[in-house]
Amino acid sequence: MLGVHYAPRTIRHIITMAKLPDPTVQDPKDTKKRLKNLLQSVLAAALGVQSNKNRERDFKEGSAGTFIIAGVLFTAVFVASVLAVVQLVLNG
Repeated sequence: MLGVHYAPRTIRHIITMAKLPDPTVQDPKDTKKRLKNLLQSVLAAALGVQSNKNRERDFKEGSAGTFIIAGVLFTAVFVASVLAVVQLVLNG
């Protein structure tokens, strides 16, 4: 095989040849689904009613940092809401 040159293939070229979805492009539907699942999991965790199926999905697909940030934000919004309602009742 003298004279045959194999050019290195880029990942994008391999994806195009294999007709695989491009991992650098995110589907908006996928992003909305992940956000919905994140919010659902945070609310379920706050109430203590998370199903085993959803818990397994969260550990498989989600990252701990995302859930920690979402949990802290939810807690801050919840505490601020309770304080606002108490202030409204006491002043009104």
